[in-house]
Amino acid sequence: MKKDIREKQDVIFQASLSIALILTIVAFLTIKQFALKAYLPKNVEETILENIEEQVDVLKEPPPPPKPVLPVEITVSEGEEEEVEIAPTTEFNEVQETPVLPEMKVYESYEVEEVPQPVKKVPPVYPEIARQLKLEGLVYVRLIVGPDGRVKHAEILKSAHEVFNQPVLEAVRKWIFKPGKQLGQPVTVRVVVPYRFKLEK
Repeated sequence: MKKDIREKQDVIFQASLSIALILTIVAFLTIKQFALKAYLPKNVEETILENIEEQVDVLKEPPPPPKPVLPVEITVSEGEEEEVEIAPTTEFNEVQETPVLPEMKVYESYEVEEVPQPVKKVPPVYPEIARQLKLEGLVYVRLIVGPDGRVKHAEILKSAHEVFNQPVLEAVRKWIFKPGKQLGQPVTVRVVVPYRFKLEK
């Protein structure tokens, strides 16, 4: 009796297993294949960023408004004419031209046959401040002596003290020379003259 029950159980188990396997194969062949898709929530707003170049408008200043023109009333009485005095104008063409001096060659003292020799000397004034400070010294003056023996130009070449410069220049401009000569003719010569300031003891 027990043996029959066990044999029935085995047959039932094998039959149910075969049915389950057949159903599985049929379901696999009949159901369409499906792909998994990512889940996306509904009503999702997408934000897209775009590179937009900034446009800067250069503002130009408006031109200034024109100045208002005010009407000017001129009343002229009948029978009388207004006299207007016009100042005389000066034209630049009327300016007198500076006379052009003829250019003369200036010789150095070593280039001439005869060097200018002083005929009349005017001593410079000893500056009072130099006396009080007991200043002494030597001043070298460069002169240009013309063919007439007069000093045309004078400048300080070397000076012991600046306080002596102006008195020396004022004095040597009054000197008179025996003009220098070249080929027997008086010429313009540049010479250097020393002058010593010395206090009397």
